[in-house]
Amino acid sequence: MSKLKISILVVVMTVVALLVVLVPAIASAQMPPCRVQGTVTLDGATAPNGTVVTASVGGTQVGTGTVASGSFQVQFDATSSVGQTITFKVGTADATETATAAYGLVKKNLTATSGAVTPTPTPTPTPTPTPVPAGVIASVTANALPAGSAPTLDLTNGVLTLGIPKGDTGAAGKDGAAGVAGKDGAPGKAGAAGAAGAPGDKGDTGSAALGIVALIIAIVALLVAAFVMIKKPKAA
Repeated sequence: MSKLKISILVVVMTVVALLVVLVPAIASAQMPPCRVQGTVTLDGATAPNGTVVTASVGGTQVGTGTVASGSFQVQFDATSSVGQTITFKVGTADATETATAAYGLVKKNLTATSGAVTPTPTPTPTPTPTPVPAGVIASVTANALPAGSAPTLDLTNGVLTLGIPKGDTGAAGKDGAAGVAGKDGAPGKAGAAGAAGAPGDKGDTGSAALGIVALIIAIVALLVAAFVMIKKPKAA
C-alpha cells in the first residue's frame, strides 16, 4: 500500500473517531433540561410554602424543588431519561400523579395525602353533682316576682330559691330648684322703616312783583355807582 493511501486512511479514521465522540456531546449540550412545573395539593389543601417536592426516575432521585405560593418546579438533565416515567413525593407522601420525562417544560399538578389523621377531641365528662343532705342550705337564689304576688320558698338539693314580690312604686319626688338664668340673647335686627308722615300746611305765597322790583333797584344802584366811579376826577 502506498504512503498516500495510508495517509488518507489515517485521516478518515481520525474524522470518524472525532464524530463518534463529539456528535453526542454536542447534541446533549444543545438539549434543554426537563423542567416540571405545577401546583401542589396536600391533604386536600394547598401545600405549605417550603414543602419539598422530590422527582425520581426508575427509583433514582433526579431533582428536588420547594413549594412557593402553592406551586413547584423541579429541573434535571433528561438526556438519559427521556420518555421514562417520573414519580413524585410531596414531603414524605407519594403523589398520585406521574409525568413523562422530556426536554423542556412539562406541566403537572400534584396531589398527595400524608395520612395524618386529625385526633378526635375527647369530650369532657360532666361532673356529677354531690347530693346535699335534706335540710342543708348550700346556696341561696332570689327571684323577683310581680308586685302583689305572694312570696315563695323552695329548697331542692341544698339550693334555697326565694321568690320576692316587687314593692309598690314610690311617691314622686319634689320639683328641683330652678336653673340658672341663661345669657342675654344677641341684639335683634333693625326694624323696617316707618311710613312717610303726612304733608305739612302750605306756607303763605310771597309777592313775585316785589321781588322783581327789588332786583331792578339793585341793578340800577350798581350802575349808578359804577358811573360815578368813572366820572370822578383824578386827584392832582
